[in-house]
Amino acid sequence: MRLRARWLVAAPDDVVEGVDLMVEAGRVVARVPSHEIHTSTSEPFELVDLGDVALTPGLVDAHAHLDLTDLAGAVAPGASFPDWIVGLLRARGAATSEASSAVARGLERLATTGCVAVGDIAASWTHGELDARRKAGGPITRTYLEVLDAGDDARGRAAVERALAFLDGDGAAGQVDLLGISPHAPYTVGDATLDALASGIASRGNGRSVPLQVHWAETPEEEAWTGGRTGPFDALLGPPQGRGRALDRLERRGLLGPATVLVHGNVPDDVAAGTGRNDCGGQDDEPTRIARADASVVHCPGAHAFFARAPFPVERYRAAGVRLCLGTDSAAGNDDLDMRRELALAAAAFPHVPLAELWGWATCDAARALGLGDRVGVLGVGRPFTAVAFATAARSRERVLDELVRERPEVRASWIEGRQVVAQRSPR
Repeated sequence: MRLRARWLVAAPDDVVEGVDLMVEAGRVVARVPSHEIHTSTSEPFELVDLGDVALTPGLVDAHAHLDLTDLAGAVAPGASFPDWIVGLLRARGAATSEASSAVARGLERLATTGCVAVGDIAASWTHGELDARRKAGGPITRTYLEVLDAGDDARGRAAVERALAFLDGDGAAGQVDLLGISPHAPYTVGDATLDALASGIASRGNGRSVPLQVHWAETPEEEAWTGGRTGPFDALLGPPQGRGRALDRLERRGLLGPATVLVHGNVPDDVAAGTGRNDCGGQDDEPTRIARADASVVHCPGAHAFFARAPFPVERYRAAGVRLCLGTDSAAGNDDLDMRRELALAAAAFPHVPLAELWGWATCDAARALGLGDRVGVLGVGRPFTAVAFATAARSRERVLDELVRERPEVRASWIEGRQVVAQRSPR
């Protein structure tokens, strides 16, 4: 198949006009100027002219809770974050749909809006549920098995043991290489559970890192509670616990590294300003330590707006060199599962950030954070053909990125590893 598009956006710094992609057996085999004839030892390539589109690697959602898809609009933000959590638990308890059905609907929404891969937190993960996720099709899914203890160390250790067993081959068929673990958050995971996780990972002995995703530094309220200060979390979790900064707890146990994704990061400490204590990194603040560990931070602009949170400290992360990504979070705490919207919100919030950099947050940077950099995020020769064609009226490179980042362009077609997911659509 020879795919022709007005623009090829192979990577944030690789935007070209008049170049066709040659695709064979689900992989990109060549890039050819549109005016040239390409010869191959295989059968002649069928020309597929996509018209006025930008052919891109597709969008990557670095953080989602797809099992909450059916709770869209069910929970108000509340006076505090713990209020929202209480409302979410009630709504979840009253829900009548199966988690697997909600996940399938979430994957469908992501696919139709241009997403090709997602990092999803699975609150429940039986063999049947994981198999249903696999069969749902749509975006490639890195499924993080949620682990928490809510103050019960035995519960936490048992959850860690079970999660590691799934990663070692006891998971759903075809899913083992796409599983990770999510020690949920500093306020729901105690030190005993983190110890069990660190010990279990170390004892695997196969040299492979375990993909981790952790809700971190999301609100000042959680930082107060884990720091031993009273606040809104008291009513939800009981008396505050002086567990210390979450990043310290992860780093001490070897759980902060290239396979670690920290979600939200709205309130990192600032050692120089005296707003936090640093037990592991000397005088370095948290963004610096995250960058040094080559970990990633996911910002969820839609959720940020939903909760009307203070401005995200983007410049602290950029100055430190932290890999930033974008995510949708959940339909219960956002207005849509649409990575195009997340990009547009990020562009509006951070007008000083170059468009190419923002595009990277939703493509190659997010893919790398999820450990999927060899499968998605870049349209390169020799790589799997995973792509999304977005409608465009652009006539310059700068305008292409502007449309992709700011204007939520229509999805005309999409493919995931050679399989067409969204059939080619005619212009409206």
